[in-house]
Amino acid sequence: MKSLIFDAGPIISLATNNLLWVLEPLKKEFNGNFYITDAVKHELVDRPLETKKFKFEAIQVERLIENRILEITDSSFIRQKTPALLNTANEIFKAYNNYIKIVHFAEMSVIAAAAGLNADAIAIDEKTTRFLIENPKMIVEILRKTLHTPIGINENNLKEFKNTAKSIKTIRSIEIQQRT
Repeated sequence: MKSLIFDAGPIISLATNNLLWVLEPLKKEFNGNFYITDAVKHELVDRPLETKKFKFEAIQVERLIENRILEITDSSFIRQKTPALLNTANEIFKAYNNYIKIVHFAEMSVIAAAAGLNADAIAIDEKTTRFLIENPKMIVEILRKTLHTPIGINENNLKEFKNTAKSIKTIRSIEIQQRT
């Protein structure tokens, strides 16, 4: 069965633009499953429900989960692979003798889920994570210009990450919004 794994960013973008409604017809057209990970659910629903900010959007996303437009995917593979991916990705680029933290847990859980489910694609807006998947050398250029220093690359970790993410396609929220 076809599957698309969502990071928090595209869902937040759709929610803030009052476009969450597009997910239901898009899912029917896609004829597959739309997933989020537990870590993404925590960012989209659990944490905002504890505060006043973004509570309305969290309730809307919670309704999508209840109606099975978005399904939560969880497995021992995702739980084991996510921390390993996080560590690997955050120990690829080095400046001033220190590794540079470039990604977060939820983003890596999306990649782990995509690898575990052999997903058709992931929906992710985070530029750094997309570059890490699609064009890691671009990150080197951005970091070099931003930090004004040479950037070291742990080639073993880069290769390990690329092996996990090599078949993952990315979709941005703007591409989803253009389908409306």
